[in-house]
Amino acid sequence: MEQMIMISRVALGFLLIFFGLNGFLELVPMPESSQEASEAIKGLAKSIYILPTVMGLLIFTGSLLLMNRYTAAALIILFPLSFNFMMFHIFLDIAGIFPALVVFLLNAFLMYPEKSKYARLFQAE
Repeated sequence: MEQMIMISRVALGFLLIFFGLNGFLELVPMPESSQEASEAIKGLAKSIYILPTVMGLLIFTGSLLLMNRYTAAALIILFPLSFNFMMFHIFLDIAGIFPALVVFLLNAFLMYPEKSKYARLFQAE
């Protein structure tokens, strides 16, 4: 199980860094998507700060995962992003859901062994 967790962590780290860098440098052209998805991305791009922030967070969390440092924090930072990637593709571009699904499932899979570190977040004070 430990090997599966390590492989998943490294794979997710590389994916996140690749997607983050691709957002800044356009290493690989974006595939065609639905008109609704294209309009949504254009709207996010017009906001000036949202896409660079998301891409920066992908690179940051991916780096933490690759270094095996602050893994629980990286995964909890990533969770709302990966959830929104899934929702974006479910509602706007179902054909492109595979990478979002992989990121979301790896994120959820890696969070499970760290669950004891998250328990304090859900305790009433």
